[in-house]
Amino acid sequence: MQETRWAQVWMTSGLLWFLLAIAVAPTNKLYQQGLVALLWLPAMVFSWPARARIRELLYEQRWVYLPMLGLLVWSLISLSWTSDEVPSREVKRLLYIGVFLLFFPVFANARPDRIIRIMQWGGIGLALTALVATVKF
Repeated sequence: MQETRWAQVWMTSGLLWFLLAIAVAPTNKLYQQGLVALLWLPAMVFSWPARARIRELLYEQRWVYLPMLGLLVWSLISLSWTSDEVPSREVKRLLYIGVFLLFFPVFANARPDRIIRIMQWGGIGLALTALVATVKF
């Protein structure tokens, strides 16, 4: 399902939004809402159809993902002694980070060149926004 054209366009726009909108979005709230709609939502929607690929990736690269899982568990444990009045906000941030990391194997689907190409286009876009900002200000 994540290999369909519309799903690829949705996830590509999410990755480009993540890279470029930080420079051009007028507010942080708009940027965050765009991340939810364009990056986190497709990661969650398409993670179930891509579960076999995710399982395969976790097995192949377990020495990368096991330390990340350890950091996630440690982050959850360290929330027990936080002085934040709303610890659920921090749990939500950890969930967002996890979904963000889940986005990449779902989007790549064993083709990392896809992500590299979008990141390159995002780098060109950021360079152009930096140039415009330099000239404008």
